[in-house]
Amino acid sequence: MHLRSFAALLYAGSAIATAAPPAPPSPPLSLCIDEQPHPPYILADGGGSVPTLVRMAAQQVGAKVEFHRAPLRRCVDEIRTGVAHGYPAASSPLAMTAEFAYPRTDSGRLDPSRATATARLAVFRRKDGAVSWDGTRFKFVKLPVLISTGSVALQAKVHAMNLAVDDQGKNLELNFAKLLAGRGDVVIGFENDGKVLLADPRFAGHIEALPALFMEEHYYLMVSKAYYAVHLDAVEALWTVIGQVRQSAAYAAAIKPR
Repeated sequence: MHLRSFAALLYAGSAIATAAPPAPPSPPLSLCIDEQPHPPYILADGGGSVPTLVRMAAQQVGAKVEFHRAPLRRCVDEIRTGVAHGYPAASSPLAMTAEFAYPRTDSGRLDPSRATATARLAVFRRKDGAVSWDGTRFKFVKLPVLISTGSVALQAKVHAMNLAVDDQGKNLELNFAKLLAGRGDVVIGFENDGKVLLADPRFAGHIEALPALFMEEHYYLMVSKAYYAVHLDAVEALWTVIGQVRQSAAYAAAIKPR
């Protein structure tokens, strides 16, 4: 049974099985996930709200799903070459949505109701620095904007502002260190990650978050277009159930801090 046949399980109800021979076990959906933690979405042990959501939704449609971790750029290469089928928390710059399959509405727009997460991206500067951000434009940014490796949506948005980008830092922690070393005037990263780091003695009192968010970004279970073409029904069903599970009390309980 191909993965696309999982969709049929959603509508099977109490139908009595026919005399058809049993189908072979379905192949698992192979998802690559960033090796860098992004709490609460992706944790250092590979857990987090996004893998939990995908597993719960997959269970409801009868799908098998497997996760493995790799650097973000390698994940993208694996999906392009068919080593992996998708990524569970993909941002949505135009280049990515053109190359890979994302959940969409009937009108063809990306469908936030079927996203796996919504993240807030904040702007950080050295304490009492001159850089400002009003939610639309920066002032007094002279050095490249520091963002994490593989942050494609961020890179595209910053480049559209005609600002240089430095995405060589693997994570926000390294970029905070680069900021304090004077290698950038500003850092953009996940708000939740930043809150944790701002309590770290290395950065507390030296770095601050600016009041206006840089952007609010929806993240999706993205799959290769080749995989989607073969398993269209199943992928669409999984995306729909992801949206339903994300609004459920069971999911809220599953991700509630213990």
